[in-house]
Amino acid sequence: MDARIYYGDGTTFEGDIAEAPVLNVLAIVYANSRNGRRVLKGHDYYLYTVEFNGWIGVDNLVDLVDHILYDNVLRVLKGRTIRDETYHRIAEQAMADSGFPVMSASGDPWERGEN
Repeated sequence: MDARIYYGDGTTFEGDIAEAPVLNVLAIVYANSRNGRRVLKGHDYYLYTVEFNGWIGVDNLVDLVDHILYDNVLRVLKGRTIRDETYHRIAEQAMADSGFPVMSASGDPWERGEN
């Protein structure tokens, strides 16, 4: 599995990124050779780019436009602000997703899934 996308209504998506629902994204989990898995969460936009060979998160319109113009963006998903308790519940599910390698332990924020 390449990635699993978590939505604010509690649903998930895995499959062709061109088919992924665009709105209400809370987190994206994918395998990562550096630390086992990567969890993107808490961003305004999630982009699948050729330049980064995968998913990145950005938090403002300027970054979104910059990546679209220069990084050959293949898909843009829109995050959403929701109630804290719902966000934390779904983010914890994404962090513990058993469909991906266990995240290595480190003090690095990248490995803690904070980026």
